Amino acid sequence: MVGTESDQRKPIYKKVLIENCVHYCAFRYGGNGFNPYEDYLVSLCNGMSVDSARKRFVDFLQHYRPTHLGEALGLQTKLSKSYPLWALPWIDVPRHLFDKRGAWFQDPNDCPDILTHFSEVGIPEARIEEEFAWLERALESIGRAGYRPGNEHSYVCSSTLRRLDGVESHLLIDGNHRVSAMWALGEKEVLISEPPENVVAEVDIEKWPGVRSGFYGREDALRIFDAYFLGNRLPRTTEQPAKILHREDKMANPENGLYDGFYKYDAVVAKSYERDRVDEVHWRLEDKFIKKYLKNKSIDRLLDLPVGTGRFIKHYNRVQCLVGIDISEDMLREARSKIDLRPPSTLTTLKKGDVANLEYPSDEFEVTIVCRLFHLLPPEVLGSAIAELCRVTKQEIVAQSYGEGDLSHGKGGGHYLRRLRVLSSSLMAQFREKLSSIESKDPKNRPWSHIQSYSHSQSAIDSMFLLGNFRIKQSVMLDSYEGSEVRMTVYEKASPA
Repeated sequence: MVGTESDQRKPIYKKVLIENCVHYCAFRYGGNGFNPYEDYLVSLCNGMSVDSARKRFVDFLQHYRPTHLGEALGLQTKLSKSYPLWALPWIDVPRHLFDKRGAWFQDPNDCPDILTHFSEVGIPEARIEEEFAWLERALESIGRAGYRPGNEHSYVCSSTLRRLDGVESHLLIDGNHRVSAMWALGEKEVLISEPPENVVAEVDIEKWPGVRSGFYGREDALRIFDAYFLGNRLPRTTEQPAKILHREDKMANPENGLYDGFYKYDAVVAKSYERDRVDEVHWRLEDKFIKKYLKNKSIDRLLDLPVGTGRFIKHYNRVQCLVGIDISEDMLREARSKIDLRPPSTLTTLKKGDVANLEYPSDEFEVTIVCRLFHLLPPEVLGSAIAELCRVTKQEIVAQSYGEGDLSHGKGGGHYLRRLRVLSSSLMAQFREKLSSIESKDPKNRPWSHIQSYSHSQSAIDSMFLLGNFRIKQSVMLDSYEGSEVRMTVYEKASPA
């Protein structure tokens, strides 16, 4: 019986040896040579001080600055020419997009990953602390509860590279921190998720897009393929260390010096905003939740903030007066193109505004919808923003959040916990203290986009709503994303005592 197209596209789940896994930069896992993530956590487990382990990791970052693919994979002298960073021969990349330094950015805060993308200006200290926080959280979380993905979207994900002799190497697309933690804790295998189409076979080399187009010679393509089996033995690409950008060096917006979310949603971001996110699972689940919440509800006045590109406007048919506010005029321009989706008899106002300073009287709106906002607000802004939302809302606030969650999802981590106990209590205290310091002084970024994000615990968000006299009516976890819980919460205004 032949399966349906849907069946054939479902991910395959399988256990693989960690020693057969490899990072995008060709750093192999399982003790097979240098791997910066794995080395950091293994060093901690072997008793090295946190400060010493961090110093070694930072030294690697400062000297791993590849300008082309050969340098990135440790093949400096083995390819016939320089190829663009991350334009792998088996990936179909349009020729006009090829740029030998395409993974380099003018603004270091625009780099999506500090191991694979770079800036001449330097490396933001906050981004380095972000890496340490993720690695240490993975170690502590998996050590406590084990690696038990909660749903199909929280598995370690990979592509399989298969040689002619059948030997496989699993190129990790997501889950590098977790796999590093598992190896450091003594685990030998990891359960991974892999789409069926994510298999690159050496036997098909002539069909690889880069080879077929003639951009890659066959020998160069094979050397790049083999690098993911042999590992990167040359992680130092320059003797000139990159500058570490401390907080006082951070590039600020010259116009207003405010946080990224206040000014980085420009025309380029707005134009592709929905297209770039429509395949996200939690994007679809957010839409489904809002649609269900509004079903059969007649609402006189509703506030949507940030209204963004107007993604929920199609669900507001029973809302008599809609007010949509966003800080970005470019996002509002996209939203205005959707006004025709509203019934002619209704009123719609889309305007620029600041969530921390709303120009409306108290109890102006029956319902307020808040989606994809809180993670863009620094702690010093979040409290005043939630207070304003509570002030102008009369009945209910529906809020999406990326709250801090458990990376491991599940139980049964006893064997990890036994391994974790070999860490001295003083060492554990050291990196717990580091985590606390990062969170209290300068919240770590999240990689949801090129715009700086902040991590807030769900309990902190709930407490801020409680201070505004709003209590939880309903709370639903939609999905997990990069160690955070994607949650929709309905807060209702408490009755006067």
